[in-house]
Amino acid sequence: MSKTLNLVRKLPYKSYTRKMIGYLYAISHGAEWIYDTDVDNRPIFGGLDAFDFADELSGVRFERNHSDPIINRLFNPYLYFGRPDMWPRGFPLEYFSQHNHTDANFRLCEVQKRAAVQQGLVDMDPDVDAIFRLLHANPTKVSSEHFNRHAPPIILGQKTYSPWNSQNTLFHRNAFFTMFLPTTVSFRTTDIWRSYFSQKLLHLIDEYVAFYPVNAVQIRNAHNYLKDFEDEQEVYLKSGELLKFLDEWKCSQKSTANCAIELAEQFGKMEFWQEDDVDLVKEWIHDLISIGYAFPPLSKPSNYELPRSENTTDVNCRRMFLQLYNDKSTADNQTDDTRSIQKMENFQDFVELCDKTNVTGNSEFPPLQYPFNYIHINPREMNKGYNGYTCMIKAYELGLRNIKGK
Repeated sequence: MSKTLNLVRKLPYKSYTRKMIGYLYAISHGAEWIYDTDVDNRPIFGGLDAFDFADELSGVRFERNHSDPIINRLFNPYLYFGRPDMWPRGFPLEYFSQHNHTDANFRLCEVQKRAAVQQGLVDMDPDVDAIFRLLHANPTKVSSEHFNRHAPPIILGQKTYSPWNSQNTLFHRNAFFTMFLPTTVSFRTTDIWRSYFSQKLLHLIDEYVAFYPVNAVQIRNAHNYLKDFEDEQEVYLKSGELLKFLDEWKCSQKSTANCAIELAEQFGKMEFWQEDDVDLVKEWIHDLISIGYAFPPLSKPSNYELPRSENTTDVNCRRMFLQLYNDKSTADNQTDDTRSIQKMENFQDFVELCDKTNVTGNSEFPPLQYPFNYIHINPREMNKGYNGYTCMIKAYELGLRNIKGK
């Protein structure tokens, strides 16, 4: 294969980006999925089986109005999976302190397309930038960070963005053409730039990115944090600018392959990468065509809008909110099991309260437990004794993971 493909001859030696040779080999042999990982990661909690391979599924979506400020259309997977103190490498730092997820962001959809790119979170030493590591470094302990394992996967909708890496990521065939890793940026930048480049192209073909609860663990190879900090300068300084550019960019071409080339050229003009990468993207596209890869067509986005009427029962997507805490105990954080027991005890308090008569005011009500998670059900779904069944079905559609019970 190396004798016939242009990209192979032009990739730098001893470079992380030579992964692309493996991608091309898999694609040329008819791969339907490609799993991208690193040597210091290993699967746990189901590994690859934790991803979704069916064409359609029910589950949670992150959606916002396309005209909302960019800060409201950013997604922090670490916040969603229980770590509001943490951000992934590549998250624009200028937005972190004011960023949050609200109930305006979330929808539960009965039927939606599976994500073409699926990123699983990693326990122990997850992918954070050098700033986070330097602020939290403990020379006497091995990193042992954890996330909530019960939170369901979440798909990011059109015009929403989040960085993702190459350490525990599954690609569907429709996303193969977005797997290009730039060579003219640093090792700590290449997969982050790919993630943003990929997301914009995926939106053009009605494909999406999803984040999954922990299904791998990383025991990180030795790194010099200050060297990482130096290598991540482009990520710190340009991520926000790159996102603003992507959000405004519109392809003028009529094919997916030409849109990828046009976007690569714009990256070069904006100096997000150098002209050598523009040329390499053209070689990448050429090689994909030469090995018979079928580019997915440009496509309008599917409709995952909320119903306009509260009274309709013909609902695919509905309002919801879900925010779970990290379920590993720390000095200032209860375990998930402890909080569950507390909430059940509070529910019993409600039962006892309702048995009383002549209740006035709310002074005797037990305190509300935050965050307040919910799935919206309209009044027409709450009659004739079917309310309990409806609630159970919608809770099932969430796709909560690692749940114990009989």
